[in-house]
Amino acid sequence: MRRTELKANEIYLKYLFSERKKIERKIEKAKSILLVCDFDGTLVSIKSTPNMVHLPPKTKKLLFLLSGDKRYNVGIISGRPLCEVKKLIGLNNIFYVGNHGFEIKLPKRQKFVYPQAKKIRPLIKNLSKKFNKLLSGYNGILIEDKTYTLSIHYRNCLANQIASLKKGARSIYLPLVKKRKVRVTEGKKVIEIRPPLDWDKGEALRWTRNRLKKKNALTIYIGDDRTDEDAFAQTGKGLSIYVGAKKKHSAAKFYLSGPNRVVSFLTFLVKLENDRAKKSN
Repeated sequence: MRRTELKANEIYLKYLFSERKKIERKIEKAKSILLVCDFDGTLVSIKSTPNMVHLPPKTKKLLFLLSGDKRYNVGIISGRPLCEVKKLIGLNNIFYVGNHGFEIKLPKRQKFVYPQAKKIRPLIKNLSKKFNKLLSGYNGILIEDKTYTLSIHYRNCLANQIASLKKGARSIYLPLVKKRKVRVTEGKKVIEIRPPLDWDKGEALRWTRNRLKKKNALTIYIGDDRTDEDAFAQTGKGLSIYVGAKKKHSAAKFYLSGPNRVVSFLTFLVKLENDRAKKSN
């Protein structure tokens, strides 16, 4: 059984700050910490279209402060293309993972692209054309060709058109799924089409942790969507934090209600490091 297929928790997640002291002790004891966040829906609220999203200055400052601490390695894992999420965050001393794990950029190293993902580029390009043609009659549809993956956003689509839209999309991708030429998942008002590979956010997190030589680091992963479940399963004894309403059935152990509470948690981490620095002086 792959790590990403581990059975989800069968009890409701615990609110993160309900165990504040326990978490504080865990973080204080850690020799090194790998802090990894999803972007949309985690650090920022989801908007009508992806290009409307901007990282709040306060959130950027908190990430900057933590990335400057000697105990921390900070990273962002997103479904967006790597170049896009890197531009949105704008920090040079952290690592970036884009396209659900297929693109990885570690500080001062060449960009890594999962080798087999490159083979799907012609298919993704062809699918983009097909979806644009088939779905052109629907209002509010956004089709993103992200080189190695493709997203069909229908957040702005009329409610009475969604069922028909999904049926049309399935007519194109289901034959490819059956032939194992693509893998399809659904997120928050989005259909994600990816290479049919055993590679995802969780495997990318594991790969990155190994390359950074942080196998024994306390891993903190924060995410809000189905694709983040793979990464939650890779945190081991660390902190896996789901962002959204309290729910059952997740590989995460804790939850926070939204990006504003994620900011509170990042603020909490910065305060802990400032307190440590004061004690050591």
